[in-house]
Amino acid sequence: MDDYSSVLQHEFEAREGSFLLRLRGELRWDKAAFTRLTEAMLACCQAYDEGNLPAAVLEPSREPQGAPRWLAEGFWYVDTFVRDWTTHPAWTSRTAPEQEYCDAAYERLHFLAYWFFSGQCPFKDPAVGFAPM
Repeated sequence: MDDYSSVLQHEFEAREGSFLLRLRGELRWDKAAFTRLTEAMLACCQAYDEGNLPAAVLEPSREPQGAPRWLAEGFWYVDTFVRDWTTHPAWTSRTAPEQEYCDAAYERLHFLAYWFFSGQCPFKDPAVGFAPM
């Protein structure tokens, strides 16, 4: 996998092939892109916990401390937008057959955002709590 910061930039900016672009533009939930996004989010949370941040995350950083704005905005956006967008009645036929998967995906995004913003992993063992879907 690419380093998480470049994956997150790609995903949060909704570039070509990103989960967000496919979700919004194509009205398609791309499971592979979702996995790529959430694995990068997980790696980011783990790196923040370990204090092991690549320069690409910190530069250009005008913030005096803490996470760069683009990163915080991205975590917040995916946690709120994905659920809001895909629970609209127009999505019912797409999500109903896989409602259990979608609910788990919403929860995963929420737990990752919680960890990012609070600094507290919601699971004793992240490998188990964030096991592949």
